[in-house]
Amino acid sequence: MSKPAFTDWTRPDSLTPKSDRVLSGLDHFGLKLGLERIRDLLVDLGEPHLAVPTVLIAGTNGKGSTASLLSSIARASGYRTGLFTSPHLESLAERISVDGEAIADDDLYRHLTQILGAAETAHKHPPTFFEALTLAAFLHYRHTGCDLAVLEVGLGGRLDATNVSEPLVSVVTSIGLDHQGQLGNTLTAIAGEKAGIARPHRRLIAWAEPEEVDVALRHRCNEIEAHYVPAQELVSIRTLPPRDDRPGQRGIIDTPSDSYRATLRLPGLHQLRNLALAVLTAETLAEIEPERFGAFERKAVEAGAASASWPARLEWVDIDQDRKLLLDAGHNPAGVETLLHHLNEVSPGPYDLFFGAVGDKNVGGMLPPLARGARHVTLTRPPSHRSGDPHDWLHLVPDAPGRQARVVVDPVEAVDVALEALPAGGVLVMTGSIYLLGDVRREIRRRYGRPAATVPREVDPAVLRNDPEH
Repeated sequence: MSKPAFTDWTRPDSLTPKSDRVLSGLDHFGLKLGLERIRDLLVDLGEPHLAVPTVLIAGTNGKGSTASLLSSIARASGYRTGLFTSPHLESLAERISVDGEAIADDDLYRHLTQILGAAETAHKHPPTFFEALTLAAFLHYRHTGCDLAVLEVGLGGRLDATNVSEPLVSVVTSIGLDHQGQLGNTLTAIAGEKAGIARPHRRLIAWAEPEEVDVALRHRCNEIEAHYVPAQELVSIRTLPPRDDRPGQRGIIDTPSDSYRATLRLPGLHQLRNLALAVLTAETLAEIEPERFGAFERKAVEAGAASASWPARLEWVDIDQDRKLLLDAGHNPAGVETLLHHLNEVSPGPYDLFFGAVGDKNVGGMLPPLARGARHVTLTRPPSHRSGDPHDWLHLVPDAPGRQARVVVDPVEAVDVALEALPAGGVLVMTGSIYLLGDVRREIRRRYGRPAATVPREVDPAVLRNDPEH
């Protein structure tokens, strides 16, 4: 049986939508934190970032889930809602959506052409890959007449391109050690960068733990006279027993204003904390602009939470012979801790492990705890020019009787090897880089017909995997 090659941005014969080809000309500019370039271009484009009210969400882990939850709540409340997330999982179009529908390639191409044309006309330096996508999102949300845009920060906060927005509410999810080269080596330093999304006289809602994170966020808000809202001090979360064996959870979230009975499709107790942040944000929007956002009510909040999804984040997939896959893009030690906590609760016992990461990640803090509970360990190389060499990780797999660790560099072959070793009734944990998980997810769908594609109208699986900002 012939096997398809995984996405490889280096292949000259890769077929990509025309907007991807435009963006491929920008990737060589690399990572350039700072707001001067994008601010200049926004003026030339008619300031589309001011056309739609925004919520800006930063954090090390949970920011994408929180953004998805808030977007789903806003849609259930009747608002035309834009959602900007990064990086993408299977299709670049995922990053820019309106009411759950990913941007059409023709629309993205038109926006990108307008952006690059504005830069050329003004004799300005072209935007980076991520800046161009951020600008395209602003243009798209203005063009489609969104009532609200929910923006996930790409990296950090203070100098991220999304921070040119003027959010009505800013949100910070859980903070851990990641991207230390750009953000600092302590939680205090990283929290200070995330707090850069706060705005004077507006609210910054945060789930701020541990204490040093809370102190750093509070300090920044006091400096600029922002209103700090420590969610961990204001919200009570009570878990409820599940009604069936479907993935997800139930709980009651009590805020100072109301009580919500939540049913989530998203597994992991941490998602109830993310939902609490989304609920507080919805309540805040209704409070500060009741004429515009008064439809954020309890029933709509509960309905929106129940319909939210976030693929490859603790995503269970049944395949055959009672075998299960757990797909999770846990790309830092805090994410791994969350993954293992969920796994021990839902499916305690030995499992097999499939792992790959990009070169700048803390593999030493991720792989050993993952491998300790594993029987078979398959290490592979994500389809990105930033990928690490899996041979360099073998020594991080602890020795144990019966444990087998192997390197299979080609990801398709690695999937074959891992699935061949997985016994009936077994669990295969597939985790690490989102660049790897996106293609793994597509390969699993090719074999078993599930899980569903992230963009149902996807035309071609080849997408960029070399975004230097993530």
